[in-house]
Amino acid sequence: MCRLLTGIPLYIGFAFALIRDLWNPFGWRDPGYFRIFVPLTVGAFAWMAFSRLSYSGLLAGMILAMLSSRFVMSAYQGLIALLAQETLMSGRLSALFNIFNFAPQVAVTFAWGYAAEHLSPRQTFSLALALTLPIGLFGFWNPALS
Repeated sequence: MCRLLTGIPLYIGFAFALIRDLWNPFGWRDPGYFRIFVPLTVGAFAWMAFSRLSYSGLLAGMILAMLSSRFVMSAYQGLIALLAQETLMSGRLSALFNIFNFAPQVAVTFAWGYAAEHLSPRQTFSLALALTLPIGLFGFWNPALS
């Protein structure tokens, strides 16, 4: 039941892309989503890592983490699409996106299996927090396109 409820943001994934198209947070466009929602995701993981573990706390924290991470993913996909249009390389970037999107997901599947067996919940959420923090740097990165 918990997985069903925490998956709700995945079931309505189209809504995050629609919101991304309609909302420009603070005039920052896609980097604004990284600047707002990565800290929110990190905060959700920190809350779950350092508070007393309960079903309701875990459920609320995971729903918050899933909601905020969907906004980050929407901005990520929007940036990839924009870059593909500007460089006229949509096929190549689509292939790269698939490689760099699915390969880590396979690795994470195995890694979280190990983590579930060998790490405490606090350590697991702290690891998720540490892996999420560097993503926030993309909100401040402004590469020049040739």
